[in-house]
Amino acid sequence: MRIAFAFAAAALLAAPAAAQPDPRPFDERDVRAALPSPGEIRDMGVAMDRMIGALMTIDVGPIMDAADPNRRNPDYGRPGRTLGEMGRRDDPYFDQRVRAGVHGATEGLEQMVGAFATVAPQLQRSIEEMSRSIEGAMRNVPPPRGYEPDDRYDEDWDDE
Repeated sequence: MRIAFAFAAAALLAAPAAAQPDPRPFDERDVRAALPSPGEIRDMGVAMDRMIGALMTIDVGPIMDAADPNRRNPDYGRPGRTLGEMGRRDDPYFDQRVRAGVHGATEGLEQMVGAFATVAPQLQRSIEEMSRSIEGAMRNVPPPRGYEPDDRYDEDWDDE
C-alpha cells in the first residue's frame, strides 16, 4: 500500500514537471544571489528588535476588556496595560529575554542561510535529476483503458 501511494505521489508530482518546458541550466550563483547576506540578516534582526519593542508598548487593555466585559477584574478600564508591562509583571528579565530571543533567532538564521548556500547547488542538482528520472519513467506510461481525450477544452474555446 505504501509503495502504491509513493508511486501515485510521484506521478502527481511529475505531471506538472512533464508539461513544463526544459528549465534553463542551473547556475549555483542564482541560488546564492537570492539568499540574504549576513549584513542583511543582521539588519533584519535589528528591524525585528525595533518592531517587537514597538509591539511591547501597545495598550492591549481595551482589547482584553472587550473580550471579557463581564469579568471586571481590578485592571478593568485601567490605561497603560501594555504587552511589555504584562510580561514584566512576573518576569523582571522579560525585556532581556525577548531581545536575546530575537538576537538568537538572527544568529540561527545567519547560520542556516550559510549552510543552505553550501548545500543548495547539490540539492538543486538532486531535484533536477529526480525530475528527469520521473519524466523518463512517465514518458512511456500508456493512458488508462477507456481514456479518450476531451477536445472540448481547447485554449481558445471562447473565441468566436
